[in-house]
Amino acid sequence: MGAGTAFFSNNGYNESVTSISFGAQALQLAYGASAKIMTSSGLSNGAYGKRTLTIDFDAGGLWEIVPRLYAGLALFNIIGTGVINDYAITISTERAAKVHFGYFIDQDRTAQVLAEGRIDSLHELRVRKYSWGAAMDKAFFEKRYLAVRAGFLSQTAARGADPDNAIMFGCTGNIPVRGSQLKIEYSLSYSLGNASAGNDATASHALRAGVAFGGYEDYVPPLAKVSIQQNALSPNGDGVDDAITFFISAKDNAGGTGIKKWALILYTREPGRRLRAIKSFSGTGVPPTAIEWDGRDAGNTLVAKGAYHYQLRVVDQANNFSDSPLFTILVQ
Repeated sequence: MGAGTAFFSNNGYNESVTSISFGAQALQLAYGASAKIMTSSGLSNGAYGKRTLTIDFDAGGLWEIVPRLYAGLALFNIIGTGVINDYAITISTERAAKVHFGYFIDQDRTAQVLAEGRIDSLHELRVRKYSWGAAMDKAFFEKRYLAVRAGFLSQTAARGADPDNAIMFGCTGNIPVRGSQLKIEYSLSYSLGNASAGNDATASHALRAGVAFGGYEDYVPPLAKVSIQQNALSPNGDGVDDAITFFISAKDNAGGTGIKKWALILYTREPGRRLRAIKSFSGTGVPPTAIEWDGRDAGNTLVAKGAYHYQLRVVDQANNFSDSPLFTILVQ
C-alpha cells in the first residue's frame, strides 16, 4: 500500500493528484489500483480557465510474458464523473485505457524499448494515439536509494498527424524508514514541438512524493560480518602466516527473500586517502563461510608490505545491502 501526491506544470497549466494505492504480485503478474483526487487550474482559455476537482479511480496490471518481455494494461478514470484534463489533447469525462509493451535489452534491466496505444473512450473503442520510445535507467547504491532515467518518446495521433517527439529525464530517490519506504521523484519532459499542429517546444515538470507501507516489501538490509583470527600475514613462502583466512557471516532477515550477491574487497590507500581496490572475491547467493587470501592482487602479483583494508558487502533479493566496517590488515 502507499500514499502520495504529484504536481505537474506545463506552460502555465498546473495539475496536482493525490492518491492512495494498493498493489500486489502473484507469479509473473503484478496488479494494483488507486483512488485519486485531482485539482487543476491554469490557462485562461476554454475549460482550463476554471479550477476543477475530480475524485476517481485507476487500475492496472503488468505481466512478464517471458523473461525481460512484459505487457501492461491500465484503466484510467474508471468512474469518470468529473472533468479529466489531458493537457494539449482533450478534456474528457470518458474512461480511458492504455496497452503497453516493453522489452529490456540487457540482463540487468537497465535499458528498454517500449510501445503503447491509448483509447481515450472505452465507448468508442478507437485508438486515439499511440507511442513508441526507449529509456535507460542508471541505478546507484544497489538500485535501492537513487536511480536516474533518460529516454525518448514519440507520440502520434492515429489519424495520421505528425509525431510529437520528446526527450525525458527523471530522478528517483528511495529512503527506507522503519519498514516503510519514502519515495521522491522528479521528471522533466522536453517536447521538441510539432510544426504541423502548431505546437511549440515546451518543457513539462512533474514532482511526486509518497510513502509505501505494509504489504510484503522488504526494506530490511541483510547481515554482513567478516572477521580474521590474525591481523597480519607474511607471504614469503616460509610456511608461516603465508595466507590469511576471512571468516564470513551473511544472512537475510527472517521475512526476506534471501541473499542475492556478495563481495569481499581488499583495498590499498593511495595519497589523498583515496581507497583503490586491489583484489575482490565475489559471487551470487550465500557466500562461503571462509575465504583464504595469499597476499596477491588481481593480477596475481604479491602486494608490497604495508597496511591494507578489507570490507564485505552483502545484497539481498530486494536490493537492500549492508557493508561491514572497513578493517585493516598488515602485510609483513
